[in-house]
Amino acid sequence: MLGKLSGQHLLCDGWIIEELLPKYHLLVQIDQMIDFSFVEEETKDLYSSDTGRPSYPPEQLFRMLVIAFLYNLSDVQVASQVRYNLLYRVFCRFSLLSQAPDDSTLVVFRTRLGEERFERLLDRFVEQARERGLLLGQRKLVDASIIRANAALKNRAELLRAGRKRVLREVARSNPELAKTLSELTKAVDTPGLSPEEVVAKEEERRDAFLKALAGVGDESVRFWGEELRKVRDGEGGVASFADPDCRWGYKKKGEPFLGYKVHASCDESGIITSVEVLPGNASEGERLPELLRKDREKGVMAKSVVGDKAYDSAANRKVIRQEGMDPEIPSRNRDTQAYRFRYHPEEDTFTCPEGKETIGKSPHQRGGDLYYFSEADCRRCDRRDACLSPYETRKRVYLSERAREALTSHKDLREALKARKEIERKFGQAKQWHGMQRARYRERWRVAIQVFMTFIVMSLKQMVRLVLGREG
Repeated sequence: MLGKLSGQHLLCDGWIIEELLPKYHLLVQIDQMIDFSFVEEETKDLYSSDTGRPSYPPEQLFRMLVIAFLYNLSDVQVASQVRYNLLYRVFCRFSLLSQAPDDSTLVVFRTRLGEERFERLLDRFVEQARERGLLLGQRKLVDASIIRANAALKNRAELLRAGRKRVLREVARSNPELAKTLSELTKAVDTPGLSPEEVVAKEEERRDAFLKALAGVGDESVRFWGEELRKVRDGEGGVASFADPDCRWGYKKKGEPFLGYKVHASCDESGIITSVEVLPGNASEGERLPELLRKDREKGVMAKSVVGDKAYDSAANRKVIRQEGMDPEIPSRNRDTQAYRFRYHPEEDTFTCPEGKETIGKSPHQRGGDLYYFSEADCRRCDRRDACLSPYETRKRVYLSERAREALTSHKDLREALKARKEIERKFGQAKQWHGMQRARYRERWRVAIQVFMTFIVMSLKQMVRLVLGREG
C-alpha cells in the first residue's frame, strides 16, 4: 500500500533542526528551493491504494537516491548514512525515532519505477526550471559522452565460454538433468601447446555442440541467452559481454575503443540538462538528434539554435532543426574539400584560388548547391595547372553545398556557438568526476539509463540552486 509523508516536519524537536543543521548546506538549500511533492503523483499507480502494509513514501526513497547520486554513494552506504546522519535524515523526512529502509528497499524501488518513470521525474524538474525562468532558451547544446560498462573485457574464446556458462545457469534453473549433461561443454579448453586461433576453434566446436543440445528447450530465458550465444557465433548484434548483454564496443575516438554505452544529451545554456537518452556504445549520436529534439519539444523546451559538433553535420539534421524552428550551428565535417581550400567571398558569392584568380560564374548542381568555375584562360596560364587540374579538365570547378555555404558564411557566429557548447562538455566532466558516471553502476541498458537520469537530476538540482541564488543575489 502507498505510504504517504506527513504534512508536518518529522523531527520532533524543531530546535534541533534550527541549531544543528548548517543553514547554507547544499541539501538544505535544495530542500528549501525545490519541490519534490510530484514524486508521489508520478508513482502512486505502482502501489495499491487500500491493501497491504504501507510502504515507505516514494518521496522519501527518491530523496535517498538523490543523496546517493549527489555524493556518489552505494545503496549500502546511503542506507547506513541515513540511520545516523542528522542532515540526511532531515532531508529524507525521517524522524529521530523512525526506522530508515535498508539497501534492498532502494533496489526494489528503482526496479519498480523503471527507466521510463525516472525519465519522467527528470522531466518534472526540467519543467520546474522552465516555469521559474531558469532556462535561457537561446542555444540548445547537444553532445554525447561514453560510459564504460560494468563488465570485464574478454577475448573471443573467453566470451564463448562465458556465454555457455550463462546459458547453463538458466538451464539449471528449469532443467537440472540437462544442466548436468551440458556442464562438460562449459569447461575451458585444456590442451597445452595450442595457438590462440586453435583455442578459439575448439571453443567454437563446444559452442556448436552446446547450442545443438538446446534445440528442443522451450524455457523463455534459456532461449533468450541461447540466442545471444548464437549471435556471437554468427557475428550478429555485436554481443560483447554476457554479464551485460546490452553494452557494445564503440570508439571514443580513432584508435581508442571502449566497451559500454553513449550518453546522449541536450543542455540549455543555463547548464541544465533537458533531455537524455542512453545508447549502445556503437550507436551514432548524430542519427539520434531528431529524437532528442522531439523530447525537448514535447516538454516545451525550445531555443533559437542548436549547437553540436561535426558528428551532427548532415543535411537531414539541418532540415530537422529548421523544421523545429531553430537554426543549426554545426561545423562542417568536410573541411578538406575544395570549398575550404579556396577562399569564399559571401558578399560577391565568388571563390578566389591560391593564385588570386576569381571565379567567373556558377551553375546549379544536381545534388543541390552550386558549381563555381574559373576562366579557362586563367587556368591555362597558371603555374599550378598540372597540380590543380586533372588531365581531362580545362578549367577549375569548385562545388559548394548548401551545408558548406552555411558554415562558410557564419564562421564568426559558429566560433561563438562552439565556445558556448563547452558548457555541456563541462557537465559531462562533472558527472564523471563527482558523480561516478565514468563507469556504469549497473548492468543492462535500462539500469544504466536510471543511473544517467539520476545523475543529471542531482546535477540539475545543484544548478537550479546556483541560478536561484545568483538571481536573488
